[in-house]
Formats: sequence, C-alpha cells, structure tokens
Amino acid sequence: MYHNFFAEPPTRYIGYAFAFYEAMKSVLRTSPEKTFYLIGTIFVLLHSLDEALEAKDGPRMAFIFIDTLIFEAIASVAIPVFIGLAAFDVSSHLLIELNIHYQVTRYGPVFLALLGILLVSKPLDEFIQMLMSKTIRPLYL
Repeated sequence: MYHNFFAEPPTRYIGYAFAFYEAMKSVLRTSPEKTFYLIGTIFVLLHSLDEALEAKDGPRMAFIFIDTLIFEAIASVAIPVFIGLAAFDVSSHLLIELNIHYQVTRYGPVFLALLGILLVSKPLDEFIQMLMSKTIRPLYL
C-alpha cells in the first residue's frame, strides 16, 4: 500500500519553507531567501513527481503531476505565506501598541507566525483536498 511520505509531519513542514522564510525574515541577519525557496521548490516538485509515479498510468501521470503542483501552490505556498504574514503583522502592531519589551516585540510576531502556519497545516491540507475534489479535479481526473 502506498504511503504518502510527503503529507506527513515533519516532512510536510518542509513544504512550508516559503512561509517559514517570510515569517522569519525580519529577524534573520543574512538573507537565506534563495535557500528557503530552493528547499520549498524541491519539496513541491518531488511531491508532485512521487504522486505522478505512484499512478503508474502513463496518460494520468501528467494530470496527477499538475494536480499536485496546483495543490502545493495553494496549500504550501499561497495560503501559508498569507497566514504567516497576517499573523506577523497583526501581532507586531498589537505588541507595539501595547508598548511591550523590544525583544518580545521583535521575536513574538515571528513565533506567532510560525505557530499559526503549523496549527493550520493539517486542516488546510484537508480543506484544499476537498475543495479541489469538488471543483477542478472532476474536469481532468
């Protein structure tokens, strides 16, 4: 039986490299942007390739590859980046308005952004799978 290694934590969290970088970039001294983006891109491509090869059906392989790319673009990139940036911005403004200590104001929003990304990972994946199954998947699978 097939086990989707890429969908299980902690491997799944590698796919959030884009969002993790966006959440942490304010506290990083150097800019490892390319490294984070490369890690995220490799994860997305490997997951898509793994899903396609698991199909073992020539014509469907391309559709499954593209389907997984679409899923990953939404569930690993677009929404987690948005959630991370929103959590960072809201908590940052709140902590500044409350006149909290500088270290808390600097690192607190990063912690909350990362926590937000991790907390929504499983429900987000399930929601995107359900949404794609009811909208675009019937068109090509």
